[in-house]
Amino acid sequence: VYFSMRIFFRVILSTVFSNIEIVGLDNVPRKGPIIFTGNHANQFVDALQVICSNPFKALSPISFLIAQKSWDRPIIGDFAKLCSGIPVARAQDSAKKGQGTIVTAESSSTKTEVKGEGTDFPAQLRPGDKVRFAGSATAYKVSSIAGPSALTIATPADSPCPVLDGVTFDVLPRVDQSVMFRSVFDALKDGRCIGIFPEGGSHDRTDLLPLQAGVALMAFGCLEEHNISVPVVPIGLTYFARSQFRSRVVIEFGSPVTISEELVKQYEKDKRGACNRFLGHVEDGLRAALVTTDSYDTLTLVHTARRLYQRDYEALDTAAKQDLNRRFAEGYKKLLSQGGGNLPEDIANLRAKLAEYRDTLAALGLRDHQARLPRRTQSSKQLVVLSAVHILILLVISAIPNLLLNLPVGIASTRYAAKAQIKALAGSKVKIEAEDVVLSEAIKLAIIALPALWLTYAFLLLLFSGLAAKTVFFILLSFPLMSYIGVISAEAGMIAIKDLQPLFNQLLFREQLQLRTMRTELQTLVRESVKNHGPSL
Repeated sequence: VYFSMRIFFRVILSTVFSNIEIVGLDNVPRKGPIIFTGNHANQFVDALQVICSNPFKALSPISFLIAQKSWDRPIIGDFAKLCSGIPVARAQDSAKKGQGTIVTAESSSTKTEVKGEGTDFPAQLRPGDKVRFAGSATAYKVSSIAGPSALTIATPADSPCPVLDGVTFDVLPRVDQSVMFRSVFDALKDGRCIGIFPEGGSHDRTDLLPLQAGVALMAFGCLEEHNISVPVVPIGLTYFARSQFRSRVVIEFGSPVTISEELVKQYEKDKRGACNRFLGHVEDGLRAALVTTDSYDTLTLVHTARRLYQRDYEALDTAAKQDLNRRFAEGYKKLLSQGGGNLPEDIANLRAKLAEYRDTLAALGLRDHQARLPRRTQSSKQLVVLSAVHILILLVISAIPNLLLNLPVGIASTRYAAKAQIKALAGSKVKIEAEDVVLSEAIKLAIIALPALWLTYAFLLLLFSGLAAKTVFFILLSFPLMSYIGVISAEAGMIAIKDLQPLFNQLLFREQLQLRTMRTELQTLVRESVKNHGPSL
């Protein structure tokens, strides 16, 4: 069943995404149990990407942990069961509004004394529960309760308590995870693989959320119970236009993270400390497979700087591009940190010019590689335009009938995903625009609606066309292929339109002619900045 589901979802992903690039497969052990852990950037699609991208584990199920809330949902839960998923109850799914407000908080190194007004902590909380303050995505564990208006929470050094003054709070009850951990340990003992997203939930941020300790507890627990040291393989999932149909994704497998002898000895004396150290190693592995920045604006500038830095017409493979992107992102963060939150003057000026160049490209509907197109004579422009228009007309003729075939589902899935996005954003403390749910919800609806639509067409043909049942049956079987041809033709048509854009701009807009000069100057600035600041970073 698992192998069949893997083939099914590979077909879906190859239709939804125009390009799925895989980097670092050599880092995946060929034998034995593995814990795969990745960033959670595209809800249910993330698990499908990992399952379908790993040829070494094609027959051995990768049992992904899935929230009990999703496990109980129709369609999503059904597919999770078929893919050997493991349900896990999450405290945030049972969160309740707390009574009263928090008025003061006095912090020390590892704990914070919290005072409330109009609260009744003993009736709402127990030691081990968590509280989450309004405006914060972090949940803090309750250490002790001193009375109706006083309690103590644990505050790790990397998650200090925010300033509290009349803020509301949510109560996250403690959840018993013993059954889930037993399922995980049994799977690892049998040589199977586990998949987990330690951020806890999907999001559309450009940096990692604080990692939960579950992945460390699994690795140490399996070693303690079954004497099996399970490697943790970090996976970086990088989506380009994650909510759009026929977008692109890079899946990068990082170097395995294992439990060292030093950590084993520490675990015997200090389990919490050993788990936190191991979790830090896992986070380092994830960051080494990702490009993380403080904002989407910075991320787009990093990509722009990388394109300008590399030599024109130099074809870099995906691994090299990702490595360069990471170097620019990490260098930017170090310069920002060294300046106490302020960039050096030359880097600040470079950032402003990169932003201007990026915005100019966007205004003209161009991409960076189109800005370096050579100037053409009037006759050559006309020849290229005529040939491109000819190709475009042929593609439109082949694409439109097939796209109209599935238009009702396309409209319905777009509207359904938009409503799901609004709902997810309203119920989340960490999402920016909730783009991480759009594609998953659209796919979920299409999986059910497309076959239903095709069956409806077949039924109508039987009733009104006068065609034989056998003929209608073969037409029904052709619908998936026709739909795929329509998708590919439409995509090729869009590429043709984009290729025409710079030629029309050269005819109509003077800015197009100035872009080459702007780009050349920026290339020089980027390379000089790398030469000046690179050695110190």
